[in-house]
Amino acid sequence: MTDQNFLSARIDADGEPETRADHARVPWWSFTKTALATAALQLVGQGRFGLDERIDSRPFTLRQLLQHRAGVPNYGGIASYHEAVRRGEKPWDTGQLLDRVAADRLDFDPGRGWRYSNVGYLFVRQFIEEAVGRDIGSALRYLVFDGLGLESVRMATSAEDLAKTAWGNRTEYDPGWVYHGLLIGTPGDAVRFLHSLMSGDVLPRELLTEMTTRHPISERPLPGRPWETTG
Repeated sequence: MTDQNFLSARIDADGEPETRADHARVPWWSFTKTALATAALQLVGQGRFGLDERIDSRPFTLRQLLQHRAGVPNYGGIASYHEAVRRGEKPWDTGQLLDRVAADRLDFDPGRGWRYSNVGYLFVRQFIEEAVGRDIGSALRYLVFDGLGLESVRMATSAEDLAKTAWGNRTEYDPGWVYHGLLIGTPGDAVRFLHSLMSGDVLPRELLTEMTTRHPISERPLPGRPWETTG
């Protein structure tokens, strides 16, 4: 990676941002999950839902979805998913995805295990959209980003959206394959969001405590963790 393609952002001890090439958007990939979790907790803070209430008639709670402890299967291990992405196929609709991943058959009883699940965060996305009556991009702006003045952040909905980011989109990847949604924004707005969130400027203090309280995910160390190389 050349120096001109390296984008960075930080906030110093005085709260002042220091960024490089902050005019350029980049994909936020699974940092999008942090925004989804924040939006969901905003709804909890407004009294619209409880962290430990079951969602609809499903056997898991919002807390378990947010912590990847709901037992919801993931599509990352499905070979046909990776093949379809590699061939540049159009993303499956949500019903096809849930059928192929067998989302109604949990990997473990909710609360009795841990497994990273993009499908779980798809359910979080659907919960947010239903609660506010908006698509997820508009909902995240309404619940999170507009109040912080983060104007660069938006949801990528097409391969062209990714092509306009700092690193382009040589493989013509369709962000529709990221079923919980894929945010794009500047590195500066990413760090401003995280700084505001962790400084207590976004969520009520009790919900920020819930978000940052650690919980065990395995009785033994996870293979290959902590990571020592970048993705």
